[in-house]
Amino acid sequence: AAPYLAAATRTMARLYSPKAFLFVAATRELAEGLSAAVQRDLHAHTSGFDSDATAFYARAYNDALALRGAADLVMDAYFS
Repeated sequence: AAPYLAAATRTMARLYSPKAFLFVAATRELAEGLSAAVQRDLHAHTSGFDSDATAFYARAYNDALALRGAADLVMDAYFS
């Protein structure tokens, strides 16, 4: 899965130049492993269009935080 994630990450980085990528998985170890594999693949296949300024973060999925974020979006949309 990492080569496909690396290809998608490379495309997104070239199109949008984000400051960071966040990998969320069932466990923090899995997210860190995917993030590391994607970074290795990106560094192995660099071009003149790529930059090393992008940060990578890995986190475990948390139901409570996801639901709180969804509730915040609903409240923002309702009151704006």
